[in-house]
Amino acid sequence: MALKPVDRKRIEKDSLWRKPVPVSANYGIETHRAVENFPISGLRPPTALVEAYVRIKKAAAIATS
Repeated sequence: MALKPVDRKRIEKDSLWRKPVPVSANYGIETHRAVENFPISGLRPPTALVEAYVRIKKAAAIATS
């Protein structure tokens, strides 16, 4: 019986060890470990925080150009 595309895994390795990552994943082992260790809550950051971050990034880009 063939595995479904979502069930297939590729073996990725890093400095810690080897780990299976889904073939369909567009990321590597570091991101896979982060997702396992830090579950996504579904919460979104407040709009004011995002806007402040954008202002900081814009100021940094202007300062370095």
